[in-house]
Amino acid sequence: MARLTVTFKGRTIQVLPLETGSTGIGRDEDNVLQIDSLAVAPHHAVIDVEARGMVLKLLDTEYPLLVNGQKVREHVLKDGDSIVLGKHELYFMDDDPTARVGGVRRPGGNGGAAEKARPTKVVSDVVAAAAAATDKGIPEAGLQMLNGKHIGLVVPLRNPLTRLDREEACSAVIARRVDGYFLASLSSAEINEPAILVNGQPIGDGSCKLNDGDIIKINRHRMRFFLTA
Repeated sequence: MARLTVTFKGRTIQVLPLETGSTGIGRDEDNVLQIDSLAVAPHHAVIDVEARGMVLKLLDTEYPLLVNGQKVREHVLKDGDSIVLGKHELYFMDDDPTARVGGVRRPGGNGGAAEKARPTKVVSDVVAAAAAATDKGIPEAGLQMLNGKHIGLVVPLRNPLTRLDREEACSAVIARRVDGYFLASLSSAEINEPAILVNGQPIGDGSCKLNDGDIIKINRHRMRFFLTA
C-alpha cells in the first residue's frame, strides 16, 4: 500500500494510506485529504488508482499543482515524488519495507559489488533487537533529505527497520528499538567506501545510536535524523 505524508513548514502533520479508488484532495470537508488553507482549492486534485498506477490529476486550473518543482495537470506518481499544494508539501511513498531511500528499486541481485554487501554480526544483532522490540515508550522520529532530487523529503521511521539503500553496495539500516534508533551498516568493510558518516564520523562495520539533529551521510546523500515527540 502507498501513502502520502503531509507536511507544513517541514513538520509532518498527517500520514494518509492510499486505498483503492479515488482520493480527493482539497479544502472542503468532503475530500478524503482535507487541507484547511486558502491557498488550496476546495477540490484541488485527486489521486485515481488506474492500471498504469496511481495518477495525480489537477481539478482546479486556478490553483497550481507542482510535482518535483514542475507544474502538472496529470502525473503518474512514483516513490519519492514531492507534491506542492499552496504552502503544504506532500510526499508520495510506497508502504513497502524494502523501499529504497535516495535510490531506485531493483529486482533481486544484479551481480558485482552489490551482491557482496552482507550484514555484519553487529547488524544482525540490531535486526534481532528491532524484531523483538515493541513501540512502548518510543518517540516518533523521521529523516529529512538534505540534498539531491528528493531534497526536503520527510520519511517517518515507524517500521522496526528502515532500509537506506542506493544502487551502489554502500547501504545501511535504521532499527527502531525500545532503547532508541540505531543506524547500522549493511556493507562489509572492504566495500564500505566512502564510509557511512554520522556528524562527519564513520560508523564502519558497527552501529551507533542516533540523537535528535544528527546528520547522516551515505555516499553523496545527506539526511537529518529528528525526533518528533
